[in-house]
Amino acid sequence: MAVIAISRESGARGSRIGRKLAERLGYLYVDREVIHEVSLEYGVRQDEFERIYEHAPGILERYGRRNREIVQLISRIILGIACRQNVVIVTRDAFAALREYVDVLNIRVTARRSIRLQRLQEEHDLNRQQARAMLDRL
Repeated sequence: MAVIAISRESGARGSRIGRKLAERLGYLYVDREVIHEVSLEYGVRQDEFERIYEHAPGILERYGRRNREIVQLISRIILGIACRQNVVIVTRDAFAALREYVDVLNIRVTARRSIRLQRLQEEHDLNRQQARAMLDRL
């Protein structure tokens, strides 16, 4: 198994880089959508997945049993994929899920804030103020 885990800032185009890397290496590409589809098969509702994946839970949410179950499931999905295939994983939780494995290449993709703002404006048809608010939320 060869695993490359990519985390990225919004607008840094880490997903695009991950796709190209996987294609060039002949590896499987796994992102949020793949993790989401598998989690649906295990009974995680759309709203639950969005809440856990997209937003950092507050102190009370962090200790909720269902939230812990979903976070553990996401980690198990990532581990299951990583243990069986050569893969490029571009998700929020890959670094944490694979932290005990020494043979994982962890990459963080960043870009200057001004570039990220411009890309978000173009990709989401936002004005500068909306793009700035989006970056501040993420």
